[in-house]
Amino acid sequence: MKFCVGLIALLFALFSNVQGNEESKKKFKEHVETAGKECYEKHNPTDGDINALKTFDVPPTDNGKCFTGCVFEGLNMFKDGKMTIPEFMEKAKEWVPEKEKQDKLENVLNTCKSQVTSEDKCVFSKQIMECFHTHKDETDGAREYLAKVYSE
Repeated sequence: MKFCVGLIALLFALFSNVQGNEESKKKFKEHVETAGKECYEKHNPTDGDINALKTFDVPPTDNGKCFTGCVFEGLNMFKDGKMTIPEFMEKAKEWVPEKEKQDKLENVLNTCKSQVTSEDKCVFSKQIMECFHTHKDETDGAREYLAKVYSE
């Protein structure tokens, strides 16, 4: 389950700004684990890929990028070659109960949508993560949280 630890930490930190009640954390973990298990079996990411996700970096291998894209697809962020923000936000509301944080997340996703040009989920995952990196004000909480979690 090492893949789930890294991916759950990455996504939860990013999409909930590290805050959330226990119920939202539980729902988030369930959704990511469901998508992650299936994607892990399909794409077999390396330890280096998982370690990259733990530090909020783009996985170095194609399998890692495809694994991440598969999970994003399983969370309704990407479907049929397109970024699907409304569908994703419907699901994300279960993990991010605060309206202000929902708006912040949606704004970052809308900004990144114009920078994500690939219809391939493997390339999409790289492009969306690179976009998150260019919006540090909105996403640095994720990097700081991961550094804290994995330094313990």
